[in-house]
Amino acid sequence: MRGRLLAGAVLEGPCALTVVGQSDEPLALAYPNPFNPVGRIGFTVPAPGPVTVRVFDPAGRLVMTLLESERLPAGYHEIPVHAGGGSGRSLGSGVYLYRVETARGATSGRFTVLK
Repeated sequence: MRGRLLAGAVLEGPCALTVVGQSDEPLALAYPNPFNPVGRIGFTVPAPGPVTVRVFDPAGRLVMTLLESERLPAGYHEIPVHAGGGSGRSLGSGVYLYRVETARGATSGRFTVLK
């Protein structure tokens, strides 16, 4: 990790992060945020099963389905999101919502596209 002190000197050193605990609900994060033009949605699947990842506009209209899987193993997964879209669809600059649904629950968040 690296930072700068108020006086301008650089402070640098190793930083270890340990995450403890489990959740029965999926966790998700869109990064880097904003996307320009590509980003990723990373998510955890608490138990093997079906997973769907969808993107919506701010009005709640479905823009695209990024993943519709009958079964993913438990663990961490990532999906690239191309602002150029898939199947000829393009994501213009703006705010979008995503939703990750698993057999154990759902989570959602938002990301921004800047071109």
